[in-house]
Amino acid sequence: MIFAKLQEAELPFEKLDHLLNAVTVILDHTVDPESENSDVRHFGCDDFLPLFAYVICKCGFHFAEVEAEYMWGLLQPTLMIGQAGYYVTSLCSAAISLKEFRSRYEGSEDGGSTIVRTQETSVVDSASM
Repeated sequence: MIFAKLQEAELPFEKLDHLLNAVTVILDHTVDPESENSDVRHFGCDDFLPLFAYVICKCGFHFAEVEAEYMWGLLQPTLMIGQAGYYVTSLCSAAISLKEFRSRYEGSEDGGSTIVRTQETSVVDSASM
């Protein structure tokens, strides 16, 4: 729902606001399995990026890379320092990783294309619900 709002927003600052809200929701609803305290949510970039890519895939957010590039190009550079810049970069990186995954396995001879098509179908089906 938040990614749909991000896509519908026209102003880059509104898009950034929706992205930061999405990240907050993701982190608020995720618990580090290696933590002794279930309230602790410490994620490094190595942990967050795959999680973010998974959420993007499951939500059917197909234009993540375009949205990230739009924000990078039109937001003031001072806004892209720190947390905002990190999460826009994460959005772009997750989208590129998913695109690379798709291109790598789509044409493989070991049946990888079936896996990708099945995932895309389930993402589309779950997004339309």
